[in-house]
Amino acid sequence: MNTRTSLLCVRLATALPLAACDATQRPETALTQPPEAAQLPSTLWQLAPVVALENGVYEGAATVGELRRYGDHGLGTVARANGELVVAGGRFYRVDSLGAASVAPDTQRVTFAILTWWPRGSTPVVERRLDAGLNFVAPRMPPPPPDSTTFQRAVDSLFATHNWFYTLRLHGTFSAVKTRSFAEPKQPYPPFCSLVATQDTFNLSSVTGTMVGFVEPAFVGTMGTANLGAVSIPGYHLHFITDDGEQGGHVLSFTTAAGVRLQVAELENFQMRMPRTRDYTAANLTQVDTCP
Repeated sequence: MNTRTSLLCVRLATALPLAACDATQRPETALTQPPEAAQLPSTLWQLAPVVALENGVYEGAATVGELRRYGDHGLGTVARANGELVVAGGRFYRVDSLGAASVAPDTQRVTFAILTWWPRGSTPVVERRLDAGLNFVAPRMPPPPPDSTTFQRAVDSLFATHNWFYTLRLHGTFSAVKTRSFAEPKQPYPPFCSLVATQDTFNLSSVTGTMVGFVEPAFVGTMGTANLGAVSIPGYHLHFITDDGEQGGHVLSFTTAAGVRLQVAELENFQMRMPRTRDYTAANLTQVDTCP
């Protein structure tokens, strides 16, 4: 394998020929192939390891136009940490520091993203209608009250194992949704935990929209004793966009109203593109740059 490749491919499905995985590692074709050939089927595709984001590596590593080759469903962080990215139904939205969403142009640069093609055809998707009053609190928030993870417990019961990757889509009306986004920090860029400490949060009530996201196994993260990502983000990670496309962000918590439609699909493969930006190649990524 070429040591200069910017792609990392991890083969998780035993039935998949290894050559199919190796073929995706040719960097000269990574951004010029049509969408159907840009990645393996049933793949979680990621731009940059999350440890880079946590260390303040915020330069844009790809454009929205490039990312369209790797999925129509997902989430991310825009360049310079100047907002959150939500990808729903093939539309790419940027959510600014006021919680306002707008369609991102193809020229918008992105520093971190997780994408997949929403399953079609024969790929199995589990679907449920959720009861009212199910609560979610993001795993990396302070320890939540016992009744605040009823959503996670309901969804966990649908998983065959916690050692696989899953993608989620929810649509409907939520009694409450709390989101966050960021304004571009000053340089030199601080670590991500500094941004979280001063993040802008938004409380939405009786709001209808779509949540997109992923549930990843514990082994993709955890550096030291903190529940922090290394390669990717363990556990639940969701972003939200309202039906009118005007509000959204990274989901910190929510409560369902009756009838929210939940869809879950397994992802067999994991593929990562390594950035070639100056700040990434110069960064020390041997540990998370934690805040005092």
